[in-house]
Amino acid sequence: MKKPFLFLFGLFFVWSALFADEDLFLKLDKVLIETQYKMPTNYTKISENVYLFDEEFLIDQNITILKDLIQLLSRTYYSRYRSGTGLIFANGIINSHNERFLLLIDGIPINDPFYNQSYVDEYYPLINIKQIEVSFGPFSSLYGTGGVAGYINIVHNKNGTKKISFEMGNSEKFQPNIVIGLKKETLNMGITMSYLNDKGIGVDKNLKSKPVLINDYPKENIFISGYIQSKDLQLKIISIGYRTFELNNPVYTWDDVLMNRVYNYDFRDMFFILNYDHTFKNNLQIKTSIDYFTYNRNSVWGYSVYNSTEIVKTVIINPKKISEKVAGEFLLSYVKNDLFNILCGVNWEYIMLKDIKDYEYINNSDTFEDPSSYYLDPINYFNYAPFAQVGVENLFKYFNLILSARYDYNHFSQGFISPKITVGYNLMKIFHFGFIYGKAFRSPTPREMLIKTASWVEGNTDLKPEEIESFSFTVKYLHRYFYIFTDIFKQELINLIQKVEIGPGQYRYENVGVEYIWGGNIFFETSIKKLKFTFDITYTDAKVEDKVQYDYPAIKSTQTLTYDYNDNFNISFANIYIGERERDSWNPIKSDGKAYWLNNINFNFHTLNIKASLFIKNIFDTKYYTMYYVEKVTSSSYNNDLEMPGRTFGAKVAYEF
Repeated sequence: MKKPFLFLFGLFFVWSALFADEDLFLKLDKVLIETQYKMPTNYTKISENVYLFDEEFLIDQNITILKDLIQLLSRTYYSRYRSGTGLIFANGIINSHNERFLLLIDGIPINDPFYNQSYVDEYYPLINIKQIEVSFGPFSSLYGTGGVAGYINIVHNKNGTKKISFEMGNSEKFQPNIVIGLKKETLNMGITMSYLNDKGIGVDKNLKSKPVLINDYPKENIFISGYIQSKDLQLKIISIGYRTFELNNPVYTWDDVLMNRVYNYDFRDMFFILNYDHTFKNNLQIKTSIDYFTYNRNSVWGYSVYNSTEIVKTVIINPKKISEKVAGEFLLSYVKNDLFNILCGVNWEYIMLKDIKDYEYINNSDTFEDPSSYYLDPINYFNYAPFAQVGVENLFKYFNLILSARYDYNHFSQGFISPKITVGYNLMKIFHFGFIYGKAFRSPTPREMLIKTASWVEGNTDLKPEEIESFSFTVKYLHRYFYIFTDIFKQELINLIQKVEIGPGQYRYENVGVEYIWGGNIFFETSIKKLKFTFDITYTDAKVEDKVQYDYPAIKSTQTLTYDYNDNFNISFANIYIGERERDSWNPIKSDGKAYWLNNINFNFHTLNIKASLFIKNIFDTKYYTMYYVEKVTSSSYNNDLEMPGRTFGAKVAYEF
């Protein structure tokens, strides 16, 4: 499988050098990264491998939610939890609920404070996006605990765009969107609204056939985002309503086909972000932000066990997890002659877990409290972190140097220091060599520490924080006609937190030892006349030692190709290869030793004001799955050739006015 990749890569490398007609170096040289150092930084100057996806790429590949983008990244995986929410996983890091990946909206972390999860499905639609930035490893340490695996930053457009879009597809998907923006000299404001209704398909409960697994749950989503900016002051409000209703759960065991599992999840989240940003005449800049997030999780989970036509048992589980977070940040930065810069600041958060309830059981319509379960009192906790960063550019004419450190005091795990060192060497502006060393830590989530008495998990208040130490060596080559970067990385994740069995059917979270992760990545981009091509491949090997013995090699590769037939029409194609031992959640993908392919194709038509597309996703795939727990189908009679028709298709049209 490696030879075709190498041949294809070599072919496009030579072809681009001979026939390419776009100046990629100048294009990249003008791009600013919003995230990496808490101040806009020229893309060609950073040492980290930051994947950058602009609005044009998102439109060509028909990327409307983060799930679509995650499938195209060679170091990330998408999986779903039983609530139907989409989660992101970083290759090489054993994970169960994506607590280790940080999601930023315009540089503001929005992870759930109870689970520390980032939702990457229709919960947050990509409606009015300027660019998306993705980086791996603990190099976003200035943003605090929770980002030990990497981060995604979504940067919104604020250019006064006005457009209406509409998408429809199979499973009776229906999604209208509207963006209204106004931009004047002293006032900039806008509002984005989206509604989604997707019927989805459940598990086939026909006992005469094998279970058929599907790609999406039924869902209904209302999304509203608005901002208003006057000079240096900006207010942003995001409201998300996400509901998954009466859905059939993926099959855990064949016995579950006898159950009519019904879930009902109701999310109601709200974010308020107030920013003040002022630059003085002497290049001194002050930034402050106050953020108020509410996370509401109301859910009902029930199933009925049937014996012929008689209902034997009904169980309803109704956990409510309602939390609020108030966070703030103060930044002070100074830049002198574009050669020397210093940044210092502090951020803090106050989290209120208002209703942490274990489980209620209803058995045969009789409500009772299990003696082993109890209600936990509301918990409030406070975290804060001062940090400082110094950068020097053109040191000895060719070197760039960045030193940063952050001290985190966490309510559950006290204080830790997260240092970061970045050294870059520029040769003739087209070669860039970088070395990065960084440390970060992840505090145990309240879920891991506080839920103690459920039959399937027992909490552990003595958990130590996870500490990650990461080394990365990067090489970038910015040719006039193509762009290439390579990355060799090594990471050690100390005090890894995992669920460990402590008895028959009894589990709790424990520190299970050290996970060693190493690997490499190659990314290549070029334009060849009317063709735009990217090639991305990652090899990762990892091993856990101590209470968990696990190791695996893994490979994932993606290729995207866009052909501009003329000024108004193009065809784009995405091909994703997933090796047989890649990870989906904490389990490796393995089915008779096979690898998997995902194939997406888009037909795009655009004029000055209208953009329309037809799309098909997962064209040829019936055996690849992204479903949570799918490996736990235990009956040997039905454990082979599980089909998952994840194929989706539809149309989308947008009108700008």
